[in-house]
Amino acid sequence: MKAESALEPGPDETVSLKILTLNIHSGVNWFGQYDLESIARYIEEVQPDIVGLQEVARGWSSQSRFEDIPGDLARRLKMDFAYSASLERNNGNFGNLILSRYPIVGIFTELMPGNLERRSFGFVQIMVGGVRINFLTTHLGLSESDRQEQVTAIWNFISQVDGPLVITGDFNGSDGDVAVKAFHGSFLDVQELSGFRDRGTFRVKNGSLIPRMDFIFASPEFMVSNFWIDENYISDHLPLVAELKLTVSNQDVAGQPVMYQ
Repeated sequence: MKAESALEPGPDETVSLKILTLNIHSGVNWFGQYDLESIARYIEEVQPDIVGLQEVARGWSSQSRFEDIPGDLARRLKMDFAYSASLERNNGNFGNLILSRYPIVGIFTELMPGNLERRSFGFVQIMVGGVRINFLTTHLGLSESDRQEQVTAIWNFISQVDGPLVITGDFNGSDGDVAVKAFHGSFLDVQELSGFRDRGTFRVKNGSLIPRMDFIFASPEFMVSNFWIDENYISDHLPLVAELKLTVSNQDVAGQPVMYQ
């Protein structure tokens, strides 16, 4: 699928990006009903430029009606997409999805180590006008030891990546967790810089929110202009939305090689 491209920005101009991340729980809402329509409608309302989704099923189970959620959302939203499968069975997959309003020019996926359920990350390079944006989304494991191994794998990868980078995902750990602390200091923790700093992102069965486990991290080249969390029931997780700005100069625009294809 091809998405619409913006005009190439000139030197010292600002590129604006709206980022959305959400664990969609296989399209099943907090009430236990499969409702991909509400997720699609919500994304349409937010109008993000780049989306990172976790727990995305593709022909996976009867719970999600064996639907091709990546393909269905990409067609519905008219966005480019890249899918990283963490698990596979009977020709079905379960993993992470990236959607982009701009053309995706490079894709890389990797299965990560761990002793419990297999996890992966998906990485893309997106051309926003003439500027290459790096974006990664992931869903980390349930044990601290798994998460430690997995963030090490992510760091081993992103250490090879040049240029602005946004990382989103369900980290299955909060502020003091080893996986979260691994990115503090090198990345902006977007929620931490906002008025939603103490807002939880996962709704338990009694309806209350527990401490956040979903994150948007942005490399220091970005400036955070807005951030919010929508308290809806389209999943057991809440969606995080960030508006980021990036000042671009001559060396940022088209002509650079794409690292991963």
